[in-house]
Amino acid sequence: MIVDIETIERIKESTFGESLLVKTHPIIDSPFGWGGCKDLTRTIYMLYPNSDKNNSFLLQAKNNTEEYFELCESAYKKEHTDYGICFVHNSFYEKSSYTADDGVPIDLGLSVLWADKNVGATTDSDYGILFGYGDISGEITAEDESAYPAFDLVNTENDIAKSVWGNGWRMPTTEEIKELCDQCKWKKTIKNGVAGSLITGPNGNSVFFPFAGCRMGINTYRRGEWGNIWSGTMSNFNSPVEMFFDNLGGSINYGASAKNGNSVRPVKDK
Repeated sequence: MIVDIETIERIKESTFGESLLVKTHPIIDSPFGWGGCKDLTRTIYMLYPNSDKNNSFLLQAKNNTEEYFELCESAYKKEHTDYGICFVHNSFYEKSSYTADDGVPIDLGLSVLWADKNVGATTDSDYGILFGYGDISGEITAEDESAYPAFDLVNTENDIAKSVWGNGWRMPTTEEIKELCDQCKWKKTIKNGVAGSLITGPNGNSVFFPFAGCRMGINTYRRGEWGNIWSGTMSNFNSPVEMFFDNLGGSINYGASAKNGNSVRPVKDK
């Protein structure tokens, strides 16, 4: 889509932090050739991370009288090679959506039942949503640790699994993800074209964990190479605990960063 940039405003947005809010109008192609006119009946807002590079790029596009700025409106976020992520909304304050459907409990022969998919996923091979620690909305990407809770989440209002799925689901404790690492067999597997780990419990039943990567700020890293699953309890170092897993298996990180976005895999008590 070709758009005409009207204004560029520096804002502090609760979800994305320091940002550049860009107001645009789409260009309607002329039937007599390229050019057309601005469609003032529609307003599109683009949200960029606030940086000198992004601001310079947008100002150049705004001040260019011969060429307008082209963007992809159809996707929630569009990657620009040199300029980071552009968030596109017809309404800036529209909330992102994710499924609240709960999963199927799988008995792996451990102390709890594990869900067959991540929160936000429709199938076990979907990545789901990457949540900051204790962020039940799945929308906070602030890089300030103080924006996230610093306490145990299990069965609290900040328990992402309990808040989103309900129905007896909750986030796993550190001990519960530890037994998943220690008592199960791990094998790198491709399922529906998605790389991940097939985790087989002592009783022979299995669950699939996709390599959903890790989100830092608004960018997702190493998708398809590894995954991170939140525990719902803090370590003795007063840090969140996560399970890291890749093609070699799973391990526990007792010093995780609350601002990172990880997958959430719920559990149920037996």
